[in-house]
Amino acid sequence: MKSPLLRPLAVWLLISSVVLQSGAARLPVRSAMQEGGQAEVQLLVIRATDKNDKVDPELREIADMLKKQYRLTGFKLESKVVKSVGLNTAVTATHKNYTASVTPTKREERKVELVVSVTRREGDKDRTLIDKSKTHSTQGKLALYGGFRDGDDTLIIAAGAK
Repeated sequence: MKSPLLRPLAVWLLISSVVLQSGAARLPVRSAMQEGGQAEVQLLVIRATDKNDKVDPELREIADMLKKQYRLTGFKLESKVVKSVGLNTAVTATHKNYTASVTPTKREERKVELVVSVTRREGDKDRTLIDKSKTHSTQGKLALYGGFRDGDDTLIIAAGAK
């Protein structure tokens, strides 16, 4: 006894198994971290000078990049913040009258979009020096911002995320 529905059912099962095995029907799997979870943000405040060639041990990995971009020789780490935060949560660091803020706003598989802002206190007001959005690789590389006057020295902000 053959059912008239058996043949279409067999064809449907065959096509379904081919589609599933080929991966055409796979849905993307995203972790909570990728969907909106957290990002590890790194924020460095660096004081740079041309008066000496001392490089803070924590800055040795990026010293060549700093020297090339800013044409300065001495680099001191004034502040370092490494923090795992949720999206749209700011990480801040201050140095004298400067405040740097880094906020992860979007996370994809291998990239984190950060909004970086730097303000300087002038009297009773904050003056915005930088307010930009940049997409960073999650490989932990740092991007450099600024070159702000700090007395005879220069203030540099380095930011990244993973």
